[in-house]
Amino acid sequence: NVLRPAVGLNSIAKIKRMAAIAETHYVAVSPFHDGGPIGSVAAIHLAAALPNSFSTDVPVPAADRDAAMRAEITSGNLEAAENGYAALINRPGFGIAVNERASGLVGAAGQARRANPLADCGCSMQIARSTDKPPGSKAFEKVGSKLRITNMQVFGVTLDERIAPSDRPYVFVKIETNQGVVGWGEATLEGKAAAAMACVLDLKDLIVGSDPMQVEHLYQL
Repeated sequence: NVLRPAVGLNSIAKIKRMAAIAETHYVAVSPFHDGGPIGSVAAIHLAAALPNSFSTDVPVPAADRDAAMRAEITSGNLEAAENGYAALINRPGFGIAVNERASGLVGAAGQARRANPLADCGCSMQIARSTDKPPGSKAFEKVGSKLRITNMQVFGVTLDERIAPSDRPYVFVKIETNQGVVGWGEATLEGKAAAAMACVLDLKDLIVGSDPMQVEHLYQL
């Protein structure tokens, strides 16, 4: 038997707990991901960290345009495999350097600024909006580490600006902190990008001001 948890639907911490339980029953784990490139890198790192994992599944773009978009967003093709093996990035965290300049960002008025697109693949990344100041920003002011989340941005990615409202195959989340540490995640839900973006933004009131080191607490949100 093989346990195949979806990285996009389960957190890394949760899958590690699932793998630990599976190991006691001599069950192998094969995490898989079917969304964007950020989740693919997370799946590869997760598989390498699990003692009872033997493989992981990541998407292989069929279209050259999609492959170019994925590589451009992560500043390189981090999903490439050679003879069935993928190389781990030896930089901090997942080692992802997200290229935000590859696309226009939504300003205060909600208008995308696309005057200087750098992407040759025709893709664009658009920030979802949230204008309310989070009321729970001081909830963990005196608890845990001094690291605090100061902002959360949600990106919807599109292959074509002309059909952006209906064509956002991937949803990315950027977390900023008071010490300059930045984290990226993925909330891709195929066919329901707008709903996923709205759900993530709904958590912003609870996320901003909290300690990112309290992984288990934040996961319960």
